[in-house]
Amino acid sequence: MFRKHKEHKRRGSFFLFAVFRFLLSLVIFGLLLGGLYAAFQSFSGINPLKIDPKTVLMSLLSDYPQAQELVNQILPSGSGLDSNIFENVPVIVNRGEIGNISKKELFSFMLVSDSHNENGYLRKALEQARVRGSLRFIIGLGDYTEVGAEEDLRAAKSEFDSTGIRYFLTAGDHDLWDNRNKNQVAELNFTKIFGKPYQSFAIDNVKFLILYNSDNYLGVDSAQMKWLQQETEKIKNEPKGLVLAFMHEPLYHPSSDHVMGKTAIEVKNQVKNIAKVLKDAGVQEIFAGDVHYFTRYMDPENNISMTTVGAVASQRNTQLPRYSIVTIFEDHSLGVEDIEIRTP
Repeated sequence: MFRKHKEHKRRGSFFLFAVFRFLLSLVIFGLLLGGLYAAFQSFSGINPLKIDPKTVLMSLLSDYPQAQELVNQILPSGSGLDSNIFENVPVIVNRGEIGNISKKELFSFMLVSDSHNENGYLRKALEQARVRGSLRFIIGLGDYTEVGAEEDLRAAKSEFDSTGIRYFLTAGDHDLWDNRNKNQVAELNFTKIFGKPYQSFAIDNVKFLILYNSDNYLGVDSAQMKWLQQETEKIKNEPKGLVLAFMHEPLYHPSSDHVMGKTAIEVKNQVKNIAKVLKDAGVQEIFAGDVHYFTRYMDPENNISMTTVGAVASQRNTQLPRYSIVTIFEDHSLGVEDIEIRTP
């Protein structure tokens, strides 16, 4: 009797130990998953929990409009997914498909972003795009350096100058760090090398608004906001045309935390105002960088098409180094090409 009681006690102790070990394993596994999740989000700027399956599919099939249409049929509105995210977004096409479209091209231009001192890749991207022979100009969306040191900005400038193509640049948040650490005006070095980080121009009845929104602590100051309101009022009084906006940090992204206002609530509060001003001016597309990932999507609140341009840099990049080419057609529609940088 005594022996059986002892064996029963031993079995009970083993069971409790097994349960404890199982629960401990679950805790360790949970911590591991949490660490991987945090590392991925920090590395890529993309929150996996916010990724919509249909968005991912549509992005992967961006070069195949027919496949995108099939996805829309399989996953219609009301499927529980964000099925409206790609409605009315201009089709993303590759160069071969653009040549087959029965539309006359007005011009094309290049978008580059986030080279982060990797000037070798920046040089290859600029040269690769230049040999196309049809680029009207280049627009840079920021973060050409790691900390915005004057010598690094000058090195990036020499790469842009070497193309012989006109360019228009705004600053990224990394391009401001050196001045901010010295308690100086954040964009001091950038302005010294490249000029004012916001401007506008028009070509063939296409209006370009380049904004400077990468100061994570001050956002868009009153002087720039006044300028933007004046520019958009002019647009309302001009003949109807295509209006495009460009900036470093997206105003909205469906799956990334790399958006304007991520650091300061005061800056976050500016986003709705800026989006409204742009919407009221008839902006059809907003291009941004900073996410280090090429995506196209709709802002559900303002119904504005948005594109984030992939990063030129190879570091902290979940895609291969890349840039974009935008082609404007005679009917003021546009095509966007996401292009990998070719390396030997």
